[in-house]
Amino acid sequence: MQQPELRTARLLLVLPTYNNAGSLKKVVLEASQNAIDILIVNDGSTDGTLTLLKEVTTNQARVHVVHHDINLGKGAAILTGFRYAQNNGYTHIITMDTDGQHSPADIPLFMEATKQFQKCILIGDRQLDLSSSPHIPRSSKFGRKFSDFWVKLETGTTVVDTQSGFRCYPLAQTQWRSLSTVNYDFEIEILVRSVWAGAQAHSLPISVVYPPRELRVSHFKPFLDNFRLSMLHTKLVCLSLFLRPFFALRRFAKREPASQERKGAALMPLLLSLFGVSFCYFISPFVVFFYFLSHRPSRKGVTQFYASLGVSSLFQQLALAFVNYRFFAISLIDRIAMTHQKMHPQFDEIVSKRPSGGALLIGSHIGDWTVSGFGFARGTKNRVAVVLDGSRTKHFQSLLEQTGQLGFQIIDAAQDKLSFLLAIKEALENDTLVCFLGDRVAEGTRAESVPFLGKLAPFPISIFELAVLFQKPVFTFHCIKKRVHPHSRFVLYCKEIWDGKSRTSAQNILRAYVGELEAMATRYPHFWFNFFDFWETESSSLTHVQQKEHTHAPNYGQTQDSLS
Repeated sequence: MQQPELRTARLLLVLPTYNNAGSLKKVVLEASQNAIDILIVNDGSTDGTLTLLKEVTTNQARVHVVHHDINLGKGAAILTGFRYAQNNGYTHIITMDTDGQHSPADIPLFMEATKQFQKCILIGDRQLDLSSSPHIPRSSKFGRKFSDFWVKLETGTTVVDTQSGFRCYPLAQTQWRSLSTVNYDFEIEILVRSVWAGAQAHSLPISVVYPPRELRVSHFKPFLDNFRLSMLHTKLVCLSLFLRPFFALRRFAKREPASQERKGAALMPLLLSLFGVSFCYFISPFVVFFYFLSHRPSRKGVTQFYASLGVSSLFQQLALAFVNYRFFAISLIDRIAMTHQKMHPQFDEIVSKRPSGGALLIGSHIGDWTVSGFGFARGTKNRVAVVLDGSRTKHFQSLLEQTGQLGFQIIDAAQDKLSFLLAIKEALENDTLVCFLGDRVAEGTRAESVPFLGKLAPFPISIFELAVLFQKPVFTFHCIKKRVHPHSRFVLYCKEIWDGKSRTSAQNILRAYVGELEAMATRYPHFWFNFFDFWETESSSLTHVQQKEHTHAPNYGQTQDSLS
């Protein structure tokens, strides 16, 4: 999966070496041809490596050397590289063996891949092809498969070539500070513990060179090192049996909220069909409690909302935020239950003026907008169209198409501007109620800053420019459930904020909409389902921040965010 680049990576090539004088010079000279800093960690060599290092590092400004007085082990040498990288401002280290098996020509593969996978541990997948390299020991192929099997058992993740020493480690994502191994088993432990901590591993195909057996230099001690590896795998497997449930919960919690909701929506129909709506209501507090503890950004967003309402106690903010999570879970259950005909909602209407003919209905994430559409579809002769960004709501659109229960017409906001405008115009001329959400600004959409609960908050202006363009009435709508019970009635609020005839500006209609939004948020704070930092900044006050000037042409092609 592609990772967004966070900042320019600073790479350090770490070459741990022990008695590899016969191959070290060639490796260092070829590696230095790449634009990368090099650290050679001499792990107590006794074969003339010291003299060789003086020769190959002369006039090499980017090559540095650190010596261990005695042989501490390959893992200890790599840890020295980690500490050196941290102390000198590097973000990643690339490790490569100096026995001649790894080709320095593959270093640019890691340097380039780091730009795309900055947070991943990159592992060189050795191409063990006997036809191209006939001297590859068959034991290496077996050992690789054996190691890959145990790592998958310990982490639940498939990692290719877990024995490869040609790797790139991001310092921030790698668990390198508190390991129990310093020999050949080090590379297994650091990989497993990093994956346990949430890091991802990505493999890169690399070449490998195995000289004839009589020319091969290896410091691997078959009995001792295999015993160490067996003991390590035994320990890691035992630990994983206890920790696996926690790892699974953590990985699920780290997913984007939209991804979590899609998972829940996929599971909910099965739970509803097997156990019914009441059971889903019963288990919802336990699920909510997990989400509440595990997803700090959304929890912070809701507590900030309550702080804007004047709730100063952090404990009280957290308690009220938990209630928001509970009502949001109930709204998801209701939504799925309705679309699968497991629930038939009853509505009480509070309207200032019922929409007649074509009109723009602008809702928000206060209460469940989907249930509002259900009420409009049942309570009026007008057809109802919902504006969705088709590139962001594929799962929800698929759900509607599969069930066909809500009776919505869908207008795709992601289509080209002309087609989108024509679709809106045609719907309004056919006396359709065209529904938008007006409390979130989608990427690429122009925003207007408007006072909301004492601070400036961004709102999409294009929706309100459409109303002025087509001269159609504008209504706000919200749907609130009276209590947490499967058979509780819904209250559907609908209020006209512009008649479509009097002269006004899009900004004035927007301010009227925000005024109604503020009134509903104050009256029904538990139904505030915006789990993010709603305001532009955490400290922008009305006396210090002026409204933004917008001179760009209206962007009607992206007026709606994800409504799933």
